[in-house]
Amino acid sequence: MLGMMVGNLTSSASSNGIPIQKTQSYAEDCRVSGLVTYQKNGNEFPDQGAVVLLFPRKGTPEKRQALGLVMPNTFVALDNPTIEAIHNGGGAVVRADSDGKFEVLVDLNREYRLLVVSKNRTPKGTLLTEPQQKMLEAWFAPAEKLVRDNDFQWRDVSGNAERVDAGVIAFE
Repeated sequence: MLGMMVGNLTSSASSNGIPIQKTQSYAEDCRVSGLVTYQKNGNEFPDQGAVVLLFPRKGTPEKRQALGLVMPNTFVALDNPTIEAIHNGGGAVVRADSDGKFEVLVDLNREYRLLVVSKNRTPKGTLLTEPQQKMLEAWFAPAEKLVRDNDFQWRDVSGNAERVDAGVIAFE
């Protein structure tokens, strides 16, 4: 009986008595979107499968994570403890879709570092700077493995509006 009373207090029901599933929406969300492309033989293509990671500038995870589940060639979308840990630390991880587009929700009024790792471009000798290396090492072990086999780009993103366009991230 107590369970029924608590259940009735905590869930809404439609007119037929079936509970209504609600998705929670927060006014404190910032939607970051962008486009990832790469060039091949002078033509531009969507970088489908590129991995987009947002790390809060002032935030760290509870513990460092293994990289395998968020690398472009071994990405696992569901039941991914690495993505969950990044999310719990205030960040986000998504992949670019078949059009090269991405969209992700993060906390409003926070500063982020955006790292995009190309699925289709190999590195051009670009190395992590010391601050980039330190930031990644706080999240991953070993950090350099994330960008060893794929080209990457960094951007600063300010989550100061409900919608933020990160623009085009083009790998040439």
